[in-house]
Amino acid sequence: MDEIPPGPDSHLPVGEVETMTCPRIIWLIPGIQLVIAPDTGPVHIARAWDVPVIGLYGHTNPWRWGPYRKFEDLWVDRYTDPGTEPDARNAMPKLDRMTQITVADVLERVQRAIQTGAAPFTAQRPPA
Repeated sequence: MDEIPPGPDSHLPVGEVETMTCPRIIWLIPGIQLVIAPDTGPVHIARAWDVPVIGLYGHTNPWRWGPYRKFEDLWVDRYTDPGTEPDARNAMPKLDRMTQITVADVLERVQRAIQTGAAPFTAQRPPA
C-alpha cells in the first residue's frame, strides 16, 4: 500500500489538533488530501470543500447525517444492519456500533481512495 505524505500540520501533537479552532480547521481542510473522521464537523467541512472523506459511522446514520451524496463508497457504515437497505428516515443513535469499526475497515477505504483517484496523492515515507 502506498504511504501518505505528511500534511502541513502533521507535526502537531494530537492534543494540539484536538483543540484546534473551527476557523483553523476550515482553513486547513482545502489543503488536505483525505479526511478520516467520525460524524463530526470536519467531515462536513471537507465535503463542502470537495475533499475526499472516509466517514466513520456507527453511532449516527450516514444516510441521514453523512456528507451529502459524495464519497459514499468511502464511508464505513456500521450503523446500517448487515443485509438491510439503508434508511435515511432512521435518526435514532446506535450507541454500541463505533467499536465495530476496525483499522482494517479504514485501511481498505484509504486503499480504495488511492485506487479510484478520490484522494490523488503519491506516497512518500515521512522523514524520520
